[in-house]
Amino acid sequence: MNYRNAAFPLRGLGLAWRLITSSSRPPYVWDCLANGAMATTGNDPRLQEGVYEWSRANPMLLDVDAEPAVLRIGERFQTRLDTTPQVTDSEWAMLSLPTNKSVLYKTLKAFSLNHHVLYVGETGSGKTWLARAVARVLGLKLWTVSLTEFTKNEDLVVRTTFGEEGSNRTGLSKCTVLEWMEEGGLLLLDELHKPIDGLSVLNNILQYGEFVLPDGRSCRLDPSRSKVIATMNPVRPPYRGEVPSAELAARFGGILDVNWLTEPEEVALLTQVAPRGTDSATLLQLVRFANATRSQYPAAIPLPFSTRTLINIVQHCYAFPEDPIREIITTAFNPCAIVDDPSVRKALDVVLTAHGFDAHSTVRSLASKK
Repeated sequence: MNYRNAAFPLRGLGLAWRLITSSSRPPYVWDCLANGAMATTGNDPRLQEGVYEWSRANPMLLDVDAEPAVLRIGERFQTRLDTTPQVTDSEWAMLSLPTNKSVLYKTLKAFSLNHHVLYVGETGSGKTWLARAVARVLGLKLWTVSLTEFTKNEDLVVRTTFGEEGSNRTGLSKCTVLEWMEEGGLLLLDELHKPIDGLSVLNNILQYGEFVLPDGRSCRLDPSRSKVIATMNPVRPPYRGEVPSAELAARFGGILDVNWLTEPEEVALLTQVAPRGTDSATLLQLVRFANATRSQYPAAIPLPFSTRTLINIVQHCYAFPEDPIREIITTAFNPCAIVDDPSVRKALDVVLTAHGFDAHSTVRSLASKK
């Protein structure tokens, strides 16, 4: 796809499009700016941090006709892409949201310094999605390691095999981390806080750039073509886990806060999955319900309300507009089925009712009232 001539309007966000002149050929590229009205929408404290103003002043351009392809953010930062980006129109539009664009920009700056990046944020806030989107934008092969409390150091690098190393002999095969070291790409370390025994082998690889197997084979890390994004929840209730060691934390040159999108941005994101002409007031109503639910996690509601869940609800609402929204929500987000506690059902019912979702409300009935 030729992103030079493609515009990605984010319906509901109020984006201003302009054609700007590039000093390189081809002469015209599109850029996307959030309008000033966004900066005064809602009461989200992050609106005061200048994210929207920064986004407005630093348009993001992806030119795949250049040799090699180039991603530019603002006038001072650009990164050359060795392979063609695999990002879709929808992903590019979502990355253009000011909060996501800010995380992308800080990630790419860290990569330009051969630094690795750690995303810290609530469950369901989009950390893993952002990491995968970065890989697609950069055209990098994605290697994923999902960490658990049972992950051991050796699980990251080798596994014992029988018959693969020779007839009737037990041997060692390389696991994901060593394969990533040899082939390059983006290594996604998901849930970095979960391993109980620590990750000393990972710390050594990131520090020294080399791992030697017991049989003497050596794997070396080339930081110019091998990047790392790790994700983790903040280590506090209700999340369980271990704070990364000071040594491991120091291997990440960028430690970024990745949390829920602001209210107008999340509405804009939902317009990407809702049909054209969708009543934005209904989407706003759903986003405010989601934020009210998040505010009660974990004290009253034991599950976090992820952006993915919100997208699932919107997709269902507009595929089956006669279904009661309350029923759709409690099917996609059903903490009562997981925790058998009457107080959970009561807390969820209170939030649903407060946001106008009674037993009979449907997408069509809500739209007709507005």
